[in-house]
Amino acid sequence: MPGQLERKLACAAMRKVGNAPDRNRHRRKLKEFYRLNKHLWPEGTHFYALFRQPVSDWEAFETKLRALLSKLS
Repeated sequence: MPGQLERKLACAAMRKVGNAPDRNRHRRKLKEFYRLNKHLWPEGTHFYALFRQPVSDWEAFETKLRALLSKLS
């Protein structure tokens, strides 16, 4: 709702990422990252993430995402 200071995350994965279990794994890993690092996400924002290709190195991905979120805060 407008004016509320809540954070929201939505994510999806294209078929290029892989079969259904692979796409679900990508979404679950991003949601878990969000759950553990909610303090990094600016309040009152809604994010939508779309995986267009598979992530091969999750540690590097999470490091880059942390850097991006620290710039937004």
